[in-house]
Amino acid sequence: MSHPMSMADLTTIKDLKAAGVLVDVEERHVPGKAFVFVCGDGDRHEQIQYLQRLMSRRKMNAPVTPHLFCWNGGPLLLASGFRDQPGREFAYRQFAAAVELKPHINAVILQGHGICGAAHQAGASLIVTLRLLKQAMSELSGFIRRERLGSVTSMLGLFHLDYGNGHMRTYRFNADRLE
Repeated sequence: MSHPMSMADLTTIKDLKAAGVLVDVEERHVPGKAFVFVCGDGDRHEQIQYLQRLMSRRKMNAPVTPHLFCWNGGPLLLASGFRDQPGREFAYRQFAAAVELKPHINAVILQGHGICGAAHQAGASLIVTLRLLKQAMSELSGFIRRERLGSVTSMLGLFHLDYGNGHMRTYRFNADRLE
């Protein structure tokens, strides 16, 4: 189900871009191999395809390896502030198992999107969705340290926006700039 952006959402996006929270994503930011947390919403399949194109451009002569974790809410499920504790525990166990199986993958991409149906259903505004994505990134970093998953050395936050009428854009999410 698609949830249209409000005028307040569009103003928020403009402010976030001006503050450097949402910045243009460049190919150099995107690794060719990564554990990718993304929403499983089939209406958002183009965000996964776009990400895979960015990954393949980065590694022209090397295999591209997106190890996908897709479910309702995508990376938001990793945040303790989101609503599904049993799902979160499963997600972390699956991630740890994947790192063990794929030690050659050293990056993680957490790609949220707006307006996310799972976030909308939980009453999360666009800015709250971004705060949950920031929390997910922080908590996943802590999990990586605690579990000594040393093969994972980098993390990238992305945020995909559907402005409506076929206009979409993916930004790099600079979580450090979000207040």
